[in-house]
Amino acid sequence: MIPTAWDASQDSCEWAILDRPSLVGLDGLGGKAKVLRRGKDLLTALPQCDETEIVVPAAMVGFISAKLPPGSHAKVLNALPFLVEAGLISAPEETHAVLAAKSDAQIIVAVIQKAWMKRVLDKLTRAEIFPIRLFPETLLPDLVENGWAIVCRGHESFVRISTSQGFPLDVDTDGEAVPFVLAMAVAQAEESKRPASIHVYGELPKHAAEWAVQLGVSITRASQQEWFVSNTKPIVSSHPET
Repeated sequence: MIPTAWDASQDSCEWAILDRPSLVGLDGLGGKAKVLRRGKDLLTALPQCDETEIVVPAAMVGFISAKLPPGSHAKVLNALPFLVEAGLISAPEETHAVLAAKSDAQIIVAVIQKAWMKRVLDKLTRAEIFPIRLFPETLLPDLVENGWAIVCRGHESFVRISTSQGFPLDVDTDGEAVPFVLAMAVAQAEESKRPASIHVYGELPKHAAEWAVQLGVSITRASQQEWFVSNTKPIVSSHPET
């Protein structure tokens, strides 16, 4: 699990060893994983595993909605960064983009800066770690029906709002006021997509009851706290070296 700000020679990474009974199916994912061990160490001290997957921090992955233009969808999907160019911070040539979801002519594209990916992969290669997949952490927590999920860990918290969308969140666990970004997301959500509940991974904020009143949404602590074992997430890259 790569931190947002990370000095590979000095900063530790959280890690987990998963036992996944059937690793890769037709969708590129496997059965429900079981956590065997977890910890936090420098790259040089990480345990060796058969395969390595990288969890990308929420702040580094954006999700952009777009409509597919008429014509060959295959050709359009090969040029995803240009299709969502208006929503990008970097130039399309500097952006790695993958299809996160598709419904009729509407798609959601996950985007990440190629330069950031290259820096991370170079650090891992020097430590002789060769990941086979990269996943956005934003899409790892399980969702309950008509619900959102928050992984609450202070300034590096994040929210998952659907199977293919989420965003980073700065949480003051002692604050009485709901984080502005979260309040805006709930207020602006379409009626059919407005959450009936929010499940929190990690410790509940001290004023969760007040937040629930302000949002008009139930807030409860998730029963399963290992938010990173879900298999219902799109891949940022199944061939990270590209």
